[in-house]
Amino acid sequence: MRMKSTRSFKIFLLGAIVLSLPACGGGGSGLDDVDVIATSIVITDEASLRSAIDLAQNAEVISLGGASISVSDTIEITKPITLQGPGTLNVTKYSSVLKLSANGIKIKGITFANPQGLRFESERLGTCGTRAGRENPTIGVVVNASNVEISNSTFDQFLNGISTQNTDGAFSSLLISGNKFQKMFASGYDWCGGAAVSINIPRTIVINNSFSQEDNPESRMGARGIWIGGGATDTEVSLNTIDGIYFDAITVNSGAPRHLIRGNTTNGSGIGVNNSSDVTVTNNRVVVKSAISRDPGNPDPPFHRAGVRVFNSPRVEISSNQLLMAFTTNRLEGAGPQEVREGIQINGGVNSIIRGNTIGYPSASNRIPNLLRIGIAFFGSYDGFLMESNQIDPRLANQENNLP
Repeated sequence: MRMKSTRSFKIFLLGAIVLSLPACGGGGSGLDDVDVIATSIVITDEASLRSAIDLAQNAEVISLGGASISVSDTIEITKPITLQGPGTLNVTKYSSVLKLSANGIKIKGITFANPQGLRFESERLGTCGTRAGRENPTIGVVVNASNVEISNSTFDQFLNGISTQNTDGAFSSLLISGNKFQKMFASGYDWCGGAAVSINIPRTIVINNSFSQEDNPESRMGARGIWIGGGATDTEVSLNTIDGIYFDAITVNSGAPRHLIRGNTTNGSGIGVNNSSDVTVTNNRVVVKSAISRDPGNPDPPFHRAGVRVFNSPRVEISSNQLLMAFTTNRLEGAGPQEVREGIQINGGVNSIIRGNTIGYPSASNRIPNLLRIGIAFFGSYDGFLMESNQIDPRLANQENNLP
């Protein structure tokens, strides 16, 4: 296509794109020497998707166009493009579907699926019972870059939906927004369990996502919703709904400061803060239901489950949370001889604030044998705590039949 004008440039097209140039060809706009190069790549399979990514220019948008594509091996994106749905990418081996290795990549509206139900290769090899055995997990998206956005996508049946690799600390700024994580896998061992979102990139925001897990004994043993670790700092986890995840809904275990956990709703388990500092946990609604041991092979020690649990973490604020300890009489195998339930548990820390929280124990918990109920419990070494305006609200005892 050639049109007269006073300047020249090229337009590179991928797929079915309509080009509209007002007043082209003598209409007075002055367009000339425009080269339109249309490759007409239609995304139908893995090969065409890889070709489109290879040919794309920086800031280009590639649409899956509704295709359902089986991915034989990880697709690595090494340029700042947008990959968008509708469309489905199916994992077919023990690996990740996408690896994002360029700053500025955006993933929008894609379904990541694991139709074969693969979890990790060490499961097939029979080595899951050791910490070294969690090898080659199935992951939807691995992030190895800065300024990445993953939004409005669905992750179905992965050990990890989104996982980050920031081993040298070079990356920052990740937005995870409006996604759906469902049927995320776990296993009978803590170290073989998965997390729907596992991040170690500073300045990460996880907001307005939904997490759901099928209620079965295996899912209760290891699945986590959101895990913040590996030196991440300045993170925010806000306005997420985490349903049916029974190990930890949200865990901050970064060893670094400044985290905000705000306005989340959990139905199954609570919030943990481990070895981190300057953490604010506020305005969350937490429903704790699980009654299981971290280690199913060691049922002897008492097992503690809390609405908010803090371990060895200074300068933590726990404020204005509603914590409902809604246990049932279904004591799964592995529960200790005595089960301890705290609304808030502090196990080491200094200079922290516990203010304005409401803790509720449904009356049905009175019928659970060997259950010790504590509103706020302190263990280990702690100092400089301010506690005020917290209450155990008797009105919440009547909500047991209306809990989600």
